[in-house]
Amino acid sequence: KIKSLMSKKIKEKSNGSTAKKNKAVSNKADNGSTNGNIFKFRALIESEEEDVIREIEIFDGQTFEEFHEAIKKAFNFSGKQMASFYLSNDEWEKGKEIALVPMEVDAAEDGEEVLVMSETTLKQLIKKTKTKLLYVFDFLLMWNFYLELLSISEPEKRAKYPRCIKKIGKAPAQNSKKINKLTDEDEEMLKE
Repeated sequence: KIKSLMSKKIKEKSNGSTAKKNKAVSNKADNGSTNGNIFKFRALIESEEEDVIREIEIFDGQTFEEFHEAIKKAFNFSGKQMASFYLSNDEWEKGKEIALVPMEVDAAEDGEEVLVMSETTLKQLIKKTKTKLLYVFDFLLMWNFYLELLSISEPEKRAKYPRCIKKIGKAPAQNSKKINKLTDEDEEMLKE
């Protein structure tokens, strides 16, 4: 239910900018940052109170770690909690994982090698608009973010990337979520 609700919320908040066709062109920004195109993402945080959305622009050649930091900043989160991105589909299912820290293959949910944020650029995995990603921040509190690539464009002169260009709603306090207690079944699984 939450997957279709999040999809619906993202579509409702769309300002129609995704309907435009975007031309991908290589260019260098005047600020000396990374060469390439700008990816504009919409980020929706899972919140019970209100829709909280941010639009973030970032160079396609920047790393997932830089994107991770930009999302934290846009939502006023901080700290060094564990986090991962997951490639996703229209149903918001987890796909390929890009983790903040290196993980063993055994630790991956699907048994595949897990990519590392600091070593993986956005353009390595993202090739077209409407690509969806899940971003999970703080594995104890499990903040879920639903990300969609809205457009690919040229960088603006003298602009610094990544940057948050639009804010809708007040971000929840980072520690406002309660940690779910483990069930007996969870505790048994952890003992194994």
